Amino acid sequence: MSIASLVTKPTVTEEARRESVEKLRELLTEAERGDIAELYVLIKHPNGNWSSVRSSSINEPELIGRFEIAKWNSIKAYLEQV
Repeated sequence: MSIASLVTKPTVTEEARRESVEKLRELLTEAERGDIAELYVLIKHPNGNWSSVRSSSINEPELIGRFEIAKWNSIKAYLEQV
């Protein structure tokens, strides 16, 4: 038996958790540099519930418009994968 066969491959959930932590660290670095003006985060919890966290916003219509652009970009990326 090789050493590689003794190491278990991370699950999709473990990999998503690792990637989430990595992205949050990158965002923290950007925020500390002053490169982030506002933030809205959509969070899926391990129990399947969803929540969101946001900083204050001075332009709600712009925020809503950006959500729509992000939504359509996600739909496009999804459709290109299937």
